[in-house]
This record gives sequence, structure tokens and C-alpha cells, in this order.
Amino acid sequence: MVAESPPLPDARLGDDRRAYFEQRLFALSPLNMWLTSALIYLALIGAYAAANALDGGAWLQRVGSGYALDERARIALILSLVVCVALAMQRYVRLRERIDAPALTSGMIPSMVQFLAFDGGHLRRATVFGVIGGVLLVVVIRPAGVWPHDAMLGARSIWFIGATVLLAVLFARGVELTRVGTGVTRRAINEGIVVDLLHIDRLYAWGRAAGRNSLTWFAVSASACLLFVSQVSPLVAAGLLGSCALMGLWVFANTMRLVHLRIHAAKTRELDDVRREIGELRARPGPEPETSVRLHSLLAYEARIAAVREWPFDQSILVRVLGSALILALPWFGQAVAGVVVGRLGQLIH
Repeated sequence: MVAESPPLPDARLGDDRRAYFEQRLFALSPLNMWLTSALIYLALIGAYAAANALDGGAWLQRVGSGYALDERARIALILSLVVCVALAMQRYVRLRERIDAPALTSGMIPSMVQFLAFDGGHLRRATVFGVIGGVLLVVVIRPAGVWPHDAMLGARSIWFIGATVLLAVLFARGVELTRVGTGVTRRAINEGIVVDLLHIDRLYAWGRAAGRNSLTWFAVSASACLLFVSQVSPLVAAGLLGSCALMGLWVFANTMRLVHLRIHAAKTRELDDVRREIGELRARPGPEPETSVRLHSLLAYEARIAAVREWPFDQSILVRVLGSALILALPWFGQAVAGVVVGRLGQLIH
């Protein structure tokens, strides 16, 4: 039997059944993360299907000699996907943090492990701001013609209002969690980590954590971009997805920069001390052969320290981060696949 890793003393990695809502949703589910996410997606789409049936709406519409997915249905499918991706990625990051907890804490000052603790931030306040923002968003986008033109009291309108407010709440809560988590990470790196230049690989856990944060950005951005890719020119779509890719990479690089600065400072201090000792030994040599042995040992140690990597990730971590950026290409493929499926379905109905 494999012993369970001791949990960190914080709300993120403690009992998820008492954590914030996004984690309790998965912790209380009898299914695993992926099946729970799929169930949430089916529930959201099922609610839209019921609303669509009440309004007498259609899933397909005639376009020329073929068929296309109804615009309302397309937006509903994508909004539901964005919700599920945002929830699933939060859960994925949390579970991976639990696995990496021993690696993170092994490279920290024991008394500073508490820096990793946070209570989830002021999520109630963020929820209120999200509700207000969602309502304002509904008011703004409907007159602008972005939202489907349903009757104001139609069932589909109620569904879209609920989905918009839900997304706004998740966004506001996500911003608060990110804000608090970023502050905790910065303090832990600046004050808590121990830079052992002979075991720099112990800090690679920070590289994996930063890579997961980038993956979250890529996944949520890719699902959200489905709303826009088919509505704009290829050049604008490429610019939009490129901006998302740069933002995701910046999330990774910014965390790595903090650890890099700590490693660089420790490496510089150690090299200065060793070179000063070498200089003193050469200026005032002692008896042989002790002096030669000591000098060669110091020169070998200097070379070892000078070769230490200053960035806390290896090639495999970098490949995973760059590979996860390819998720942003999924909107194009998703639109193409959806078009083929709808076309085939339209032919069968016809």
C-alpha cells in the first residue's frame, strides 16, 4: 500500500469537501473528474434542450442547399463547454498540486511551508461582483445584437441569462483565486524556498506548477475562442489565438523568472565566495601537497557551480508547456469538425 502524502496546511490541499464550491462539486461527486465534468456538461445542455423545446426552437437551420447548426444552439454548446473546462481545469490543477506537494515542500524552509496556505480569498465578494458583472453584461450585449434575439421572457433567454451570469461569477472567482495564489506563490518563492545548488532539480516542482497554470489558461482560452473564430477573418482569429498563447507562456515565464532570480543570486554568491577563496589560496599558498589538493578541489567545485542551471525546469517540462499551447489550435479544428457533422446530419434529415 502506498502511503498518502501528508497534505499541506491549507484549504487548497486539505479536505476538498469543505473547500470552496468549485472543489466541493468534484469532491462530493461519486464519479472521477472527467466523468463529473461530462455530467455537468450534459446537465447544462439538457437544460438548454428543454428550454429550446419549450420555445419550439430548432437545432439545425437551412443555409442555401445545406444545413448549419442554429446560432443559439452553437452558442449554448460553447458556453456550456467553457463552464466545464474552467471547472475541470481548476480541479486538475488541485489534484496535481496534491501529488507535487512533497516535492514543493522539500525545497522550502520548514517554518515557511505555511506560506503555501490560503483560504481561497474573498470569494463571497468576488461572487457578488460576478453576479453584478453578469447582469450588466446581459444588458449590454443584448441591445448590441450579440446575443440571440429571443423573446425576453422566452425559456432560451432565461437559459442564456443564467449561463452568462454563471460564467461571470466563475470568472470573478477565478480572478480572485489567481490573485491570492499569485501572491502566495511570490512570497513562498522570495522567502520560503531553499536554493541547494547541488540539487537544483528539487525546484523543478515549481516549473511543473507554472506549466499547469499555463495549461489552464490555454484550455479555457481555446474553449472561449470557439465563440469568435468562425465569426472573424482568419487573420483576426490568428491574432486572437496568438495573443492567448503569449499570455499563457507569460504565466509560465513569470513564475520561472522569480525562481530564476533566487537561483541566480545564490549562484552568484557561491561563486564569489569560492573565487575569493581560490584567490586567497593562490596569493598565500600553504604547504604542499595540501595546497594543490585544496586548489584543485576548489576549481572543480567552481566549475560544478558555474554549470548549475538557473531556470527551474528541464526539457520535458518545456516540451509539455509548448505542446499544451497547441490546444489553442482546437477552435479551428472544432469548427471544421462541427461543420462536417452538421452537414452529414442535414443530409440524413433531408
